[in-house]
Amino acid sequence: MPRLIILLLSLILGAGTAVLISCGGDDGPETGIPATDAEGMIGELDRARAALEAGDCAEVEESATQLQAAAAGLADDG
Repeated sequence: MPRLIILLLSLILGAGTAVLISCGGDDGPETGIPATDAEGMIGELDRARAALEAGDCAEVEESATQLQAAAAGLADDG
């Protein structure tokens, strides 16, 4: 089971990083993730990491669900 948690957290962190990197630079039109959304996603990644360190599988899964919903919300807005 610990390997599954590590895999899940790695997937979450990778997806979160990819989303945040896709924000782009300051050049060009206003695109990317609004700061409040990005801060919320980073906070959720921090909660996932803390849950993993505490061995709380249910909380890691909940964080993954929240991050997926946040990313889907960004796609719906853009």
